[in-house]
Amino acid sequence: MALEQADEILKEIRGQPGDLFSLDLRSALHILSSHLRFILFASLVLPLATGITLSLRSPVYKTQAVLLSIGAKSKVSFEPKILTSMDVKTIASNSKTLALLAQNPEIAQRVSARLESWESSERDPQALLNMVQGVPGPGETLLIIATHRNPQKAFELANAWANEYGKYINDLYQPFPENYTGTMLEHVKDAKDRLETAQNVSIQFARNNKSDIISMQIENLRSLLKLEPFLEKARLLRDQIKMGGNDSVETNNLSIALLKADIFSNISSNNLQLRVDSLPSATTKGKQLEDLQALIDVMTNRLKNKDQNILNQMAFLQAELEKTNTKKEDLKRMSDLATQTYQTLLQKTEELQVTTQTRTREVVLASPAPLPSEPIPTHKVLKMVVAALLGFIVSFTIAYALEFRNQ
Repeated sequence: MALEQADEILKEIRGQPGDLFSLDLRSALHILSSHLRFILFASLVLPLATGITLSLRSPVYKTQAVLLSIGAKSKVSFEPKILTSMDVKTIASNSKTLALLAQNPEIAQRVSARLESWESSERDPQALLNMVQGVPGPGETLLIIATHRNPQKAFELANAWANEYGKYINDLYQPFPENYTGTMLEHVKDAKDRLETAQNVSIQFARNNKSDIISMQIENLRSLLKLEPFLEKARLLRDQIKMGGNDSVETNNLSIALLKADIFSNISSNNLQLRVDSLPSATTKGKQLEDLQALIDVMTNRLKNKDQNILNQMAFLQAELEKTNTKKEDLKRMSDLATQTYQTLLQKTEELQVTTQTRTREVVLASPAPLPSEPIPTHKVLKMVVAALLGFIVSFTIAYALEFRNQ
């Protein structure tokens, strides 16, 4: 008895349309027949409105310019001791990163200045940014895509943007700033001026340099200090001749000649103001004594102010010589430093001029954007079909909900 009552209850539940998500074919046909006009209206009006909207909308034209990104590496060296090396690694090593730089306000400003024939509202940088897109292309290429309702303007915008973008990237990745070479040339000019000044000072110093004269004066004073032993020898020889006889004249002449030769070989002739050949050989004892006395008188006169006077003169001249030599060495070091600085800066400037011509990354226009002849396809039929299908689904869902509510 209980089982029969349960079966009756299940049959009643199945027969009730209380489940919103349970729908059989007869229920669907019933809903279609009951709300046919509403469903047909929605299925026709929505695609019709879509078609009218697409027909009234102005066509949009699209064109694209192709840019090629070229990577480079430069290593320049003109002399082993001075090496210039450039190995720049940047994050912009692929077209994806370069594509992000395509939509740049600075580029928009440059392009706006180039499009003078456009109206001011169309030349607004923000409006231009909305018309352009950078898309990575195959390999190291980059596509600059421009869209506009005017095909001529789409053509102008794409090419202007591609050109300005290439300049922007090339300036961004150039090895050195544009004014860097000019600054280096100014340093080279300053170094050259310092070198010429140092050379002129050295030349002027060399003309007025008296170190050789001072050295000669010092040598003369030193030679005076050697006169005393020879003076004693001359006096001894004079005494020997006085004590000797006339038969030793030849021997005495030889002794006098040897003494003179010894004196003049060790003492500067300027200090004695005599020459060996200016004292002829004597033939008598009296002449020999006169010759020796004259030599003794000369050496005695030169030694009158010896002692402290000569030593003071030597100290003064030695100080002057050291001062002159020190200044000479300082001028030589200054001239060498100025020469090395000038040559180094000149060489580095030459390297810089070569290096600046080699970019780490260069973007070139591989293919200009063509003038678009056809607008972007709207796919109107496909969109109307989709709209009709969407209208049918929405209207049928609404009809089903109404039917469920009424029951």
